[in-house]
Amino acid sequence: MSLHAHEIALAAAKLWLQSAPHDPDAKQAMAEQLFLNQNLNQALALLEELLASNNNASFELLIANGQNLTKNQRNDLIEQLDRLLTIYPNNAQLLLSQSALLQLNGLSLIHISEPTRLLSIS
Repeated sequence: MSLHAHEIALAAAKLWLQSAPHDPDAKQAMAEQLFLNQNLNQALALLEELLASNNNASFELLIANGQNLTKNQRNDLIEQLDRLLTIYPNNAQLLLSQSALLQLNGLSLIHISEPTRLLSIS
């Protein structure tokens, strides 16, 4: 059986993370592969670990591929990013990611007075 390219990339990222569990680049690579494979909760958990350890977590892939998610998936991510923003309120990556996902759902931060009510506004 032949593996697709994304399966090979996911397997490589998993192997890298297993061999270097504290390497922020390995965590970032694994998070990106999980995101591309629609394992959003696992991807965000790794990105949150990076944030908690004072490493930069890149959410660029989330922004670039947000249009490939369903509206419900984007709403779930918006809610999780909102939670992370309560912990890391000045994180530009989180703010940009949340703003991009809101825009894809036809909303913007300007129209939202209470971030915790994001999902009820759709």
